[in-house]
Amino acid sequence: MNWRAVIPCGITLTILYLGFMGMLQAIGGEHAMAAKLVLLAAILDGIDGEIARRVRGQTAFGAKLDTYVDTVSFGVAPALLAYLAFWSRYGHLGELFAFVIVAGDSGTGKSSLCR
Repeated sequence: MNWRAVIPCGITLTILYLGFMGMLQAIGGEHAMAAKLVLLAAILDGIDGEIARRVRGQTAFGAKLDTYVDTVSFGVAPALLAYLAFWSRYGHLGELFAFVIVAGDSGTGKSSLCR
């Protein structure tokens, strides 16, 4: 990996860390903190691609990593948070609602459900 890719990949991994920490906070009942971490991840996600372009650090690996990280941080983390904060009391229906969030996220910011 060339040095130019290190900065955007580092930002992308930070986004993954924030999504993961958001999940841990949600599990611990700290729903507001979990939401803040996912929101911070979303803000960083808005700049990682731009930074990669500006430093000419775009790589195929970075693109795949970004897709994976987006699925975790903006699919799984929000679904877990929503389930634990709101939908767990609805049993299997709540599980289904949470699953739709995960299934609808393709890591590209666009719904991938049945595409």
